[in-house]
Amino acid sequence: MSPAPTRFALPSILALAVLVAASASRPAHCAEVVVYEAEVPWSDQDAADRASAFRQVLRQVLVKVTGVRRFSDPELIERLVG
Repeated sequence: MSPAPTRFALPSILALAVLVAASASRPAHCAEVVVYEAEVPWSDQDAADRASAFRQVLRQVLVKVTGVRRFSDPELIERLVG
């Protein structure tokens, strides 16, 4: 047998051992961010109250999804809903 295969076998085995050890480690924990949901308190079953609550929820979700604060502008929300 030639010495060339054993010269490359040890680094390959070490690399494989590092890969196995890295894949066996626990994954990092991350926070779950819910972007397509929002909560707005409302007490009335009135259609106008529901429409107002819908606009508030839409505004919150749009800001979460896009990161753009200009969605707090009521006129922009009216154009999107209307």
